[in-house]
Amino acid sequence: MAKQPLKQGTASATLTLSATLSMEVSYTFHSHLIGRSGQNINRLMEETGTRIHFPDRNRITGEPKCNNVVIRGQLPNLEKARQRIRMDIPVEIIVDCSSEKISSLGQGQLIDYFSKNYGVLLRFYPKIDGLNCQVNIRGQQYRIHHLKEAVTSFGCLTQTSLDSMMMKIETSFDHVWLVRDHVDKIAHVTGAGIRCPDVSHLKELPKKYCIWIKGSSLDAVYIANTMLNGLLPMQLMVQIPSERMNRCFLAEAEEADVLFHAEPSVMDILTIRLTSYEWNALPTSKKLLKELSSSHQNTLSQQFGGIVVEIPSLSSADESVGSASLSSPLAWIESCVPASLTASRFDQNSFRRLSDLLETVGLAHYSDLFFQNEIDMAMFTTMNDEDLISLGITSFGARKIMRNAIQELRS
Repeated sequence: MAKQPLKQGTASATLTLSATLSMEVSYTFHSHLIGRSGQNINRLMEETGTRIHFPDRNRITGEPKCNNVVIRGQLPNLEKARQRIRMDIPVEIIVDCSSEKISSLGQGQLIDYFSKNYGVLLRFYPKIDGLNCQVNIRGQQYRIHHLKEAVTSFGCLTQTSLDSMMMKIETSFDHVWLVRDHVDKIAHVTGAGIRCPDVSHLKELPKKYCIWIKGSSLDAVYIANTMLNGLLPMQLMVQIPSERMNRCFLAEAEEADVLFHAEPSVMDILTIRLTSYEWNALPTSKKLLKELSSSHQNTLSQQFGGIVVEIPSLSSADESVGSASLSSPLAWIESCVPASLTASRFDQNSFRRLSDLLETVGLAHYSDLFFQNEIDMAMFTTMNDEDLISLGITSFGARKIMRNAIQELRS
């Protein structure tokens, strides 16, 4: 009888210590999140009890940039860290105004005024015509109402029309691939115009992936931006004892459009990988929590808080845009954003093409590994070095050949 609690405690430790969350954050914000000498990220890791890793290759000049950020720690702490990262990412509104008006007021004076009164940063970019100037007004997620006040004040002070403000999302191929089928619906719900790069032809891909949002109000462009970022791909990996896994969860994950993969590890431990987008992670993680805690409610229910997606609230007067209500964001999301991973389902014919490619380059022995992880040719073309390593391909030579093949497929 004395050994049973010890066994449960050991299993719980394995569960909590093995959780890993992989999320996408535009590499343009990595230095901001890390801070000078790592002060920002060190403080965040200390406060959340997690370890956060940014891609090392982003520091190398000339290397392709990577958006992947990996968080390791106990599952509730992963969610705290994820939310903190999202809230620490700046929000930037872009407006056009008269260069003459900016000159008459003075750039330095405007920067000081808005910094002191609203806590926002202004940056000015003269346009080619010489008559207009692009102004970027940058604020914080957790002070969104201050940013809104600053934008309104800037329009009044500079006599600038705010009918065509913009936001830009610098993102990845994976994100654009997931977003492309939902642009029209998000635009309809928010009233914002959205322009995405064309990724339908893999041989004619753009060098950068930028999504532009344009609207007549901050609410419209901000909510569209939030919805688009909610479609960012994310992977959660956790290890659990195999006897605690209810196989019914497979069907539930498929119904929620979550790619579910479980593979045995050591000592009857299962490694579970849930791949979806950030907004879809909430119901899925709740189901996982329910399955895990069903047999050991007392020990596990307090350890798993689930993945929670919070939308920063606007003022009460701005709680709705068209038919979308911020008072119940989950219902809003479920009704407005359909499942986004359908197009990424594993395709047998596409896998055969990948298997033929691997055989051509002398790497046929990796075919089974890709098949077990449900990776076909379409998904293979989106992989980077970190993805190949996480898959278990430790050979530098093999990864080099695969990266060259991916680059050729994209070019």
